[in-house]
Amino acid sequence: VDVVAENLSLSWTGGRGIVFAGARASGVVRSQLSDLGEGGITLAGGDRAKLAAARLFAIDNRIVRFARLGRTYKAAVHLEGVGNSAVGNYIAEAPHLAIEIHGNDHEVRLNEITAVVRETSDAGAVYTGRDVTARGTVIRHNFIHDIRAAPGFEVKGIYLDDFASGFAIRENVFLRVDQPVFIGGGSDNQVVRNVFVAASPAIHIDARGLSWARPALRDPASAMRRRFFAMPVGGALWRQRYPALMRYQISIPHGPSGIVVADNIVAGGDALRLEPPADQSAFAGTTTPKFVSIGNTQPYEASANSAAMLLAELARRLRESGARQTVKGLLRQPLDRRSILKP
Repeated sequence: VDVVAENLSLSWTGGRGIVFAGARASGVVRSQLSDLGEGGITLAGGDRAKLAAARLFAIDNRIVRFARLGRTYKAAVHLEGVGNSAVGNYIAEAPHLAIEIHGNDHEVRLNEITAVVRETSDAGAVYTGRDVTARGTVIRHNFIHDIRAAPGFEVKGIYLDDFASGFAIRENVFLRVDQPVFIGGGSDNQVVRNVFVAASPAIHIDARGLSWARPALRDPASAMRRRFFAMPVGGALWRQRYPALMRYQISIPHGPSGIVVADNIVAGGDALRLEPPADQSAFAGTTTPKFVSIGNTQPYEASANSAAMLLAELARRLRESGARQTVKGLLRQPLDRRSILKP
């Protein structure tokens, strides 16, 4: 349909900012959204049963001080359906989440997210969950920083809640983020080539399907089962697109499996927390998690000198570990948003 909202300034709404629902090839570009009553940009489109992408987009926008009246689950960017994207946005200052994801094959890339989930607990800056069929989303080259819990609360950076599976979290930079990658019982997720600085534990994995969440898998009326059977997971298209989903048996309590953790860098924090009964069986095949750890027993606070020393140490450790990335290549894209759209 090619409807593009560009160079807008929108503020002091009572509800949501901009909504594209049922549209195709449309979106919001280079716009300023602030002081919104609820969420910022909603992109809902595509046919999940057919895995047909809508190609809706939010690109290079500044979205701040949202969820002013509706305080929870009012995201700066809400992705729903198939094949939609949030790219190069600056998102800040909100009581709850920044980006909410539902559906398949979305892209979350080159965003900077900070100072969100400031008034909520059991919450994440980027959030998804409770649908094992919602696979194929890539979260890549984002800079997520200064996400800390209020006293008595606990928060996450990227929160794959309640069995969220089939996500790729690659080449992001996390700075001063509590629990930056939190995998809540899900399978077939990839956490590869990310940088975690003063962000601990870098990766959390639990096996809630074998403990307190078992009833959600067995209950015929649960949202998990309802969403699973709503999709044609046994059809040829779905079998081809998501082969790992074919072994999934929704009614049988299970722990996480098929997770890949590789070539991540951790400075000033713990690398991995496996919450029992989660164990090494969570990882794909015979692989084991791979990290380059620097000073993981001491908190790391960035300054001009210490940052330079850290980068030099990262370069040395990367060479020694044989990892495929370089510091320049690893950090360039998440920290340089100027090249998203040319003037």
